[in-house]
Amino acid sequence: MSRPVRTWTLVLAELRHRAGLPLVTAAVVLVLVAVVVGWPRVVDDGATAQARHDVAASSPTQRDLVAAAAAPLPVGPATTPQPDVDADVAAVWGGVIEAFAQQRAAMPEPLRSVTTPARFTVRLDPLDVASAPGSDVRTARLALALDPALEGDVRMVDGAWPAASDWDGVEVALADASARRLDWEVGTERALTDPEGRTTTVRLAGTYAALDPGAPDWQERPYSLAPQEVDDLNAGVGVLAAAYVDPTSVALLGTAAERTEVIGFVDGVLQTRLVEFTVAVPSSSRAWYPVDPERVEGGSVDALLARTRAFTAAPVVLPGEPAVPDAQDGVQVASSLTFSSGLGDTLESVDAQLAAARTVLAVVAAGPLVAGAAVLVLSARLTAGRRSTRTALLVARGASRGRVRTLGGLSAAVLVVPATVLGVVLGLVLTPGDSRVAAVVQDSLPGVVVGAAAMLLAIALATHGLAGATTGARRPGLAGGGRLRVVVDGALLVLALLAVGACLRGPAVGTDPWVVAAPVLCVLAATAWTLRVYPWLLARLERSAHRATGLVAFLGAARAVRAPAGGFWPALALVLGVWVTVFSAGLSTTLGAGVAAQGWATVGADVRVSGPVVDDEDAARLAAVDGVQGVARVADLGTLVLRGPSTGERTSTLAVDTAALRDVQADVPGAARVPAALAETVDGRLPVLVPRALGVVPGTTGLRLTAQQGADVEVIGYSDGLSGLGTGRSTVVVDRALAGDALDLETRPRLVLVAASDPGPVADAVRDVVPDALVTTHDDVVDEVLDAPVAAGVAHAFVVASVLAAVLAVLALVLAQVAAAPGRARLAAVLAALGAPRRTLRRVVAWETWPWLLVAVVVGVAAGVTTPWLVTAATDLTPFTGGTAPEPAVDLLVVLGVVVVAALLVPTTAAIGARTGSGRGPADALRASADHQEDA
Repeated sequence: MSRPVRTWTLVLAELRHRAGLPLVTAAVVLVLVAVVVGWPRVVDDGATAQARHDVAASSPTQRDLVAAAAAPLPVGPATTPQPDVDADVAAVWGGVIEAFAQQRAAMPEPLRSVTTPARFTVRLDPLDVASAPGSDVRTARLALALDPALEGDVRMVDGAWPAASDWDGVEVALADASARRLDWEVGTERALTDPEGRTTTVRLAGTYAALDPGAPDWQERPYSLAPQEVDDLNAGVGVLAAAYVDPTSVALLGTAAERTEVIGFVDGVLQTRLVEFTVAVPSSSRAWYPVDPERVEGGSVDALLARTRAFTAAPVVLPGEPAVPDAQDGVQVASSLTFSSGLGDTLESVDAQLAAARTVLAVVAAGPLVAGAAVLVLSARLTAGRRSTRTALLVARGASRGRVRTLGGLSAAVLVVPATVLGVVLGLVLTPGDSRVAAVVQDSLPGVVVGAAAMLLAIALATHGLAGATTGARRPGLAGGGRLRVVVDGALLVLALLAVGACLRGPAVGTDPWVVAAPVLCVLAATAWTLRVYPWLLARLERSAHRATGLVAFLGAARAVRAPAGGFWPALALVLGVWVTVFSAGLSTTLGAGVAAQGWATVGADVRVSGPVVDDEDAARLAAVDGVQGVARVADLGTLVLRGPSTGERTSTLAVDTAALRDVQADVPGAARVPAALAETVDGRLPVLVPRALGVVPGTTGLRLTAQQGADVEVIGYSDGLSGLGTGRSTVVVDRALAGDALDLETRPRLVLVAASDPGPVADAVRDVVPDALVTTHDDVVDEVLDAPVAAGVAHAFVVASVLAAVLAVLALVLAQVAAAPGRARLAAVLAALGAPRRTLRRVVAWETWPWLLVAVVVGVAAGVTTPWLVTAATDLTPFTGGTAPEPAVDLLVVLGVVVVAALLVPTTAAIGARTGSGRGPADALRASADHQEDA
């Protein structure tokens, strides 16, 4: 009597027998697990990179939490020891330092993590100091400042740090660049005019240089590294420099003053006396919590925004006493500070961009995931179907149902468990992300869920195969039928309609699951209902082929009707592959067109020059540059008042060279240009363009624009959205020549728009002509937008999703041919017995394949062309483009490429189908046909 065969032996034997399908199943599980684990990590990493990019792009004065007061901060020691603070400094500023530290410790996360300890500066209003003999500096001024942290941020170039000072003698440290500009040698003294107009001396104790000149804190300390210099034609050269005193020199915050008091009349003579008292010196304080962009996390933007808003809404109370407690005049102390920051506005912009990116990426990822699921179901059904014969043999030899179920479960586990583990590892290793244990576990959960679902699917199909083996029921097919299919198809249609309705309601806040699911639901419903119509179309094709004389066409059409190689799952995978490719290309084209349009709206011409005043001579030099085809100047007239019969509105007014601007923008795509009528007076009235927000319609008269002298105006149009001018909600546009005469204003253009034959070289030449100007081209703006982390990440995601979906679609085609192999083997045997050549089978397979391949491509292309309209309707894509709402577009080259690839797939698929269906000899195929019924 033979020994019973162990279950593991049967499992291994089954894996060795026809290992191709099980390995395909394992490979699909691995890919799906890796995608669901790695994709969110990549999205989060891109979100973090974008958040850091945008926060870093803002200046420190914009992003830091900053508080300012027109008074000095209170002084006094801390309540707890401060070993990290100099003892003398702690005795004066310890209380403030402690209060700021406690306030930061009380900040909720993630605000506390993105900030660093507070810094502060107390600065006196600028005072006049004597210039060096023979210097070209006409007016020199020093802003004396107390900063406890400065000494740690600099190195002494010459001299030493100043000692504590009072108004009897002031010692300062200057930036080396400031000292050189003032021709001031270390150790020498100069006359300084104190706040009361008295003259004292100031000694330069030392000069310093920054340890890190690029550190953000220097932007919070104006003119501390280099002086501020103003060259005025009337007043001459003026220099203002920050001069730092010892931080304990609080005596400088108050000074002695005198006033005459009336005593009264004595013996008929008015008697007075001179009274001395102390006044607080005019000064200001500035405190800031630096924000480190590298600490911002994309996943916490919403929370950081909320915490920032809450922190800036409440004042911070500071302990201590006034630095000049006996002062009888002036603002003595800032007892509380309220912080403000532009970080919230930046985070709102980032949040909008990330919400749009997450929606788009989720839609793109859904295609390959559902296609992978379809291929997984298809391969698992085929594996279970091929296993049913061996299962029946085991049952016939006395194997219990429990053992057969165990065998099926172990077979599934041997494939799915290693694939899941490897997929999780690859998803974690190949993508950036948080490496902490908790984060890794959280990121791995979606992969584990997918693996568990694949495991349950394999076990369920194995159990179904067991039922077929013991009852003689038909093995699992490629498509379901009956009432369940009607219910499923109807449910898909209802869900698709609900999702479309959600999209048509307009952009949602955040990522709407309905918007994410809408394209895939539409594809699912379209595929399901197309397959309902497909048999009717094939029947008509079969009747047409039956009337024809060709055997190949008749056999191919008949097999397509009665034994289709394409069922729901391969058709779905193919439709999704085509859809993802066309959709990704279309949405990429849409976003690219939006970015290009925004680039033209921003630049307004081939080259945009802004900054210094461009006079007639400079304009002539610009026009003489090789490649320049036109130059138009724009002047900012400042804030003028547009008065009506009863009200007046303050407006920012731009003056343009109308004719030149129209010529420069003639070839700018989609340019919103000023009308030619702007250069012609209307019955003596100055024509103007006004913003729509003013509520004034074109043709309105009775208005007057007021500057040094007023002028009657007539509204001839709107100023909103004029290309390259940066017009806002309160911008009025006038002609420069007419406005100069009518308003008696000298116009000084600081913006120039240039038409160029080749913008790149022209921009380089313009930079040489106007070296201090900001020169921008259309390509500069486009590159800046497209190089942003999220935009680049979305572009890469389109490519990855398209490639992955295409591979899965091709794999589904191959599996569909494998599924039809048993039936084709019998057909090949019959054809061989009848003497038909071998190429006949390939032609039959081609006829059998091309109808459903054509239908799948048509449905996929139609879905790929139409679904960008759903996404653009439901998602605000302006954060991607920089401000312009993009119109959906179609990439015709990609559509043509899909059609060409589909045409090439027909003979390729036919060759694969013919090869898989002709592996046996005619006699063997005919004898085995009963054991290999069609998978229906």
